Amino acid sequence: IKELYENGQIATQYIDFDGNIAHGMPFNPNNSLFGIEGIT
Repeated sequence: IKELYENGQIATQYIDFDGNIAHGMPFNPNNSLFGIEGIT
């Protein structure tokens, strides 16, 4: 995951209403690490 961040490959992340990375329900429905939703 560190390499994905360093290479700019994290395309989308789950966030809450305040724009913070969502680490759990209800904003991160699959409970993915660091709120990662999509990678490239």
